[in-house]
Amino acid sequence: MSFRTVLNALFALAATFAAAAPAFAGVDYLGETTLTRFQDRDFIHAGQCPSPMNRPVEAVKIQVLHRVADIDYVAVQYGNGAWDQLPVRERFAPGTDSRWIDLRGGARCVERIAIVGDTDGAPGLARVRVWGRR
Repeated sequence: MSFRTVLNALFALAATFAAAAPAFAGVDYLGETTLTRFQDRDFIHAGQCPSPMNRPVEAVKIQVLHRVADIDYVAVQYGNGAWDQLPVRERFAPGTDSRWIDLRGGARCVERIAIVGDTDGAPGLARVRVWGRR
């Protein structure tokens, strides 16, 4: 493989990522956890508030990977220590995600997130990622 072929492939790859960047503008990865087949409550530590790595968000989105997951609700702990319970009550197929779930009170810094749900008796673990929209 020639140097020119490799260079052209790298430029094409860079152009692809540059074109996809606006789709992720204003969206932050808050963290991930796993759910088991039994009713579970798992915590994601998004980071201390305030910090450059943890900016206020106005909504969260749940993404489920690997297994079916029944998620009952999401509880978020804000930077001031207050908790808020956000109902979800939805079954997610692997590779799907929720709608944006608005936080009460507008944009707020989120320190911890509790995901309450299970894999509906399916063996294995469901990986759950949480995203925040600024």
